[in-house]
Amino acid sequence: MARCLTLVLLALVALPALALGRALDPDDIHPLLPTPYYFTNGTRTLAVNANAFRFALAPGATASSEVLCAAAARYTTLMFAWGEGGAPGGSALAGCAVAVVNGSDAAFQLLDDESYTLTVSTAGGCALTAPTVWGALRGLETLSQLIEYSPAAEAYELRMAPWSITDRPTFPQRGLLIDTARHWLTMPTLLRQIDALAYNKMNTLHWHAVDGDSFPIVSESFPKLASLGSFSESIFGPGSSSRRQVGMYSVAEQEQVVQYARMRGVRVMIEFDLPGHASAWAAALPEIFIKCKPGMNGDFNGSSFVIDPTLPATWAFLDTFIGEFVKRFPDKVMHLGGDEVNTGCLNGSSSVRAWMKQRGTTDFRDVYIYFERQIHALGAKHGKDVQTW
Repeated sequence: MARCLTLVLLALVALPALALGRALDPDDIHPLLPTPYYFTNGTRTLAVNANAFRFALAPGATASSEVLCAAAARYTTLMFAWGEGGAPGGSALAGCAVAVVNGSDAAFQLLDDESYTLTVSTAGGCALTAPTVWGALRGLETLSQLIEYSPAAEAYELRMAPWSITDRPTFPQRGLLIDTARHWLTMPTLLRQIDALAYNKMNTLHWHAVDGDSFPIVSESFPKLASLGSFSESIFGPGSSSRRQVGMYSVAEQEQVVQYARMRGVRVMIEFDLPGHASAWAAALPEIFIKCKPGMNGDFNGSSFVIDPTLPATWAFLDTFIGEFVKRFPDKVMHLGGDEVNTGCLNGSSSVRAWMKQRGTTDFRDVYIYFERQIHALGAKHGKDVQTW
């Protein structure tokens, strides 16, 4: 019986290979990642003239877009990274016409239209059209994946022509979360992650910037948050000349991340985790934080802190703090944590106990709910949709 079962399993495994005559190579279907929403293609291999290749940006909205002009130059370099290649004979792809309806490129936002249409003919014609700049960026990425270098021929080619692609994302948010509070990343590493998102047509960098472990984001309004709460302070000591370069992100570096992402159609959603996971904040502002009793779960040198939502000073601080960062991070969504709050710590605050008595509650969860409602309202005041865990 065991032998019969083994033979059946072997037969099932072998069926696809037998049907195709060999093992299936996904690249034989198409070389695109992710798979477009709809496409048709042929069987011809089209030569690509790397020496003469140019993107022709349509006059008006397309040619005036800073994002598209930079992308055209960037993708020309990416597509022909192996050098010029041989001069093809006969029909060859020597360029692509690009046109968008709306050339607005101030900042990519969630739910912006990312659709596009790309056609490549066997005669060497190429046209990329999109309603927005962001859709055109996704189309440029698709074209860059279609153009390949053949080491054998020492030339560039585009296989499976002609192509007709109509593409749009299945999911509006496609992204990656990075945690620079627990795992500080150098600027080149951080920017490389944004490149990787663009290469995969992903559109969101969720920057979990701070946590109980460290506060590496420099604030102009509250500089001690980073100088006392970042890893750099504990590693290098006060006054170290290396402190800013390692362990903190300056205002200029934060702006560089946002601009670098914008040029690639990636939104940066910044996260500041509160009211828990806040021990690194407390290093600079102990007067508005409650320290948990020993033995409770800790996240900063064995200690744990929760912000006190019943103090007027707390909301004055958060109003100024959020007001600073909404200007630096233009995405419509700001993430403000909200997870894993040790509500037992709240009993250590006389202000919290008085607040609860005044409202006739003995449930510390009511204090947490109050904080969340207030922080959402504060985000709305500054024009942000607040997201929490």
